[in-house]
Amino acid sequence: METERNLEPKPEISSQEGEQQARDRMGIIQLEYALKVKNGEVAPLGGKEKPADFEQAILEYTTIPRGISEAYYQRTGRHGDSEKNPEFVIITQKILSEICGAYEENNDLSVLPKKIHDIIEKVVNTLPQKEFEKKENTEREKAGLLSFMVTDNYIKGLDTEGIADDAKCADIHFDAFFRSKDENDQKPSLFRLKDSLKALAKIIQDQHPEVQLIGGRSWILDTNLAKKLGFKITDEEFSVGNGFWGQFVDQKGEIKEDKVEEFLKTGVPEYRLKVGYIPVKEFLEKYGEDK
Repeated sequence: METERNLEPKPEISSQEGEQQARDRMGIIQLEYALKVKNGEVAPLGGKEKPADFEQAILEYTTIPRGISEAYYQRTGRHGDSEKNPEFVIITQKILSEICGAYEENNDLSVLPKKIHDIIEKVVNTLPQKEFEKKENTEREKAGLLSFMVTDNYIKGLDTEGIADDAKCADIHFDAFFRSKDENDQKPSLFRLKDSLKALAKIIQDQHPEVQLIGGRSWILDTNLAKKLGFKITDEEFSVGNGFWGQFVDQKGEIKEDKVEEFLKTGVPEYRLKVGYIPVKEFLEKYGEDK
């Protein structure tokens, strides 16, 4: 017989609170992986050497650098390019140092997500604020349920396909699609994704004639779905990055704890971070109007 305590209703959690809890949990997972790699408990992915310290591990194996970059942009209007912006390098180093210091206070990863947010905000806010027209997500655009950004080409050596190293690339962020939920849309994910790629094709035709290839960096490009969509996968070896961690989150936004446990134990994920591309001519032939 159930006890009275077990019959009590669970407190309701708003979708916003649930998303924040999932983000915090994912932050802890990333930090735990970074710490395990730093300590030599699991081998680094991508053939990399063991990081020298926790700061380097955070830089290489978490999405914290992206958070720093976005906060820096929102404050200054400048992008965090480490090769062209020494100020951003200094700010990043200061933030990482304070994060490691916060961890060393009690060696408790669970308290870090909230502290990390506060540290980034505190350090970035020491910079002069510049008035400028802010663009959400630093110039990412929407195409159906996908998001993308026109960037410089990061996939080199495609001159045999008529794509120069300095070409413009429409860089797809696949995770935006897999986080999107539409309970009224009963189409399988493949067809919903193709609809979004058709939307992207129209945007490129109408607004971005300078784009010469569609590119992506994601765990999704290590699945059978990639070739079905027409992507060519490069041999470039990556460890982990912004497109890697989405494989541990389901379409409800909940963490796949069984997958996380296995990954943290072995250091071997189900999917690797892959780079793929489609030349724009082939892309428009496949997804352009009337296709």
